[in-house]
Amino acid sequence: MKFKYSFTLIKRASLTIEKNAARQLAEYDLSPSQAKVMRALSLVPDRTVRVMDLQEFFFMTHPTVIGILKNLMKKGLVIRTEDPANPRIHYVSLTDKGHALTRDLERVAGTIEQDTTKNLTGKERTALIRLLRKMQEPQLTEMEINYFGMNRKHDS
Repeated sequence: MKFKYSFTLIKRASLTIEKNAARQLAEYDLSPSQAKVMRALSLVPDRTVRVMDLQEFFFMTHPTVIGILKNLMKKGLVIRTEDPANPRIHYVSLTDKGHALTRDLERVAGTIEQDTTKNLTGKERTALIRLLRKMQEPQLTEMEINYFGMNRKHDS
C-alpha cells in the first residue's frame, strides 16, 4: 500500500516506535507513557511540574495522566504534592529512585533511536530530525524544548 500523506507515514512510524519502546521498557516494568512522563520530569530545571502541564505537554486527558502518575507512585518513582496556596493544584516530581531509573531510561531511548533510524544514513537522520523539529517549532513551550533537546537559536 502506498501512502500519499506525510502524516500517515509519521503516525505509522510512531506506532512502530511505541511497540518497540514497550518491548524495551518491559524489563523495567514501565509503559512508554510512564517512561515519557519520567523523562519529562527529569528534564525540567526545578524537577517539579504541575499535573496540568503534563496533560497539555503530552496531549493527554486528566484521567490518563492521573492513571500514569498513580502507577508511577505505586512503584515509588514519583511523588505528588499539593500546592499549599491552592489545593486544586498538584505538582509531581521524581523520587531518588525515579532519578536513578531515568539514567537507564536514557540508555533505552538511545537503543530505541538506533532501532528506529537503522535504515538511515547519518545525513538522513540529521535531516529527519531537523524537519520534524521544524514542523513542531512554532507551538513548542519551554518544557517541550527541553524535552526534545532543542535550542530555539540554533536548531530552527
